[in-house]
Amino acid sequence: MKKKPKILVAENVVGLVSANQGEDYKKLHKSLTTMGYKVGALIIDACYWVPQSRKRVFIVAVDEEIDTNELESEGPIWCHPNSIRRVARSLSIWVWWNIPEPTINRPTLESIIDFDAPCDDLEKTKKLLALIPLRHREMLREAVLQGNSVFPGYKRIRNGKQVLELRFDGLAGCLRTPEGGSSRQFLVLYRNGSFSTRLITVKEAAALMGVRDTYIIPGTYNEGYKAMGDAVAVPVTRYLAEHLLLPIAKKEGGLWN
Repeated sequence: MKKKPKILVAENVVGLVSANQGEDYKKLHKSLTTMGYKVGALIIDACYWVPQSRKRVFIVAVDEEIDTNELESEGPIWCHPNSIRRVARSLSIWVWWNIPEPTINRPTLESIIDFDAPCDDLEKTKKLLALIPLRHREMLREAVLQGNSVFPGYKRIRNGKQVLELRFDGLAGCLRTPEGGSSRQFLVLYRNGSFSTRLITVKEAAALMGVRDTYIIPGTYNEGYKAMGDAVAVPVTRYLAEHLLLPIAKKEGGLWN
């Protein structure tokens, strides 16, 4: 680029800071500091705002000439879990970005589910329900007795067998891109005394990412699902912008020119 940006932000899966003993992240970090940036990483889970378990690492790099002392902490805070702390200890240049911990303010999973969407036929439903491990079947019965009705899950291989593992914490699993048989998220629904199953819809996936209802997602099911699974949750980026990126930008006059 002809003109170096004053602020850079990169988002990735949390494995970036732990895979290969953190070496992959360290290369990125050192490259940015060599270019004249002060850099720190933080991990934020979208579950504060949407009913989806989605932890992501955000690498924030700011021109070293910009005074950001007011936006830094002296050490790790809520958004710096052990994986971040370990990789930070091995780097000589590190910034502990300081943002307030958000309060949980999310809709319920049931509120974004379209109970009128078509479900699987009886034969497919029986096959999927048969994949649920015994322990999860017991938890499913207990959850139904407590009034719960939506149970998301992914197919996984355990001990050489395919199973359908469900969640019972009111959160959908982290959305993925539909690149294999185990990459798409299923729903087990309980209504009127019986269970039904189906894939999560693209509209539901969009709601899990905090996308507004009027947003148009073109393409096939796989294309729309991939667009959401490969995206960044809207409320997370908004929160990061409001509490860190915009305050930095306002400290630097004419930053957007």
